[in-house]
Amino acid sequence: MAPRKKKESEQLVYIEWDGRDYPVPDYSAVTFRENQLVKKVTGLRVGELQEAFEKNDSDAVLALFLISKMRMDGDIDVDAILDTPVLEFTIKTKDLEDETVPTPAAEAAEDGKDEAAKTS
Repeated sequence: MAPRKKKESEQLVYIEWDGRDYPVPDYSAVTFRENQLVKKVTGLRVGELQEAFEKNDSDAVLALFLISKMRMDGDIDVDAILDTPVLEFTIKTKDLEDETVPTPAAEAAEDGKDEAAKTS
C-alpha cells in the first residue's frame, strides 16, 4: 500500500441542526450582507461574535448558523429559524487530527488499481 501522510491537527466546529452539519464560519470572512443580517436579527456586531460564541451565547450561535446556512443553501427563511427551539441547535467539534490524506503516490496507486479492475 502506498504511504499516506497525516494531516496537521485541526478542529472543525459546526452547528448541527435538522440532521445537517453547518460549519462555523471564519469570523474574519463575514461579508457586509451577512453582517447586516446578524446585526438585524441578533443585535450583535461581527466583532462580538467570537467571544459570545465561546460563551455559548444563543444569539451568537444563531448568527453563525444563519451565516453558514445562507452560504450553504442560499436564501433562508429567517422567521422559520427564529421559531426553532434553541435546544435543537447543537454545537459540535470534530478533531481532524486522526484523519489522513492520500499522498500523490497513494492516489496514483489507487487509480492504477481501479484501472486494473476495470480491464480484468
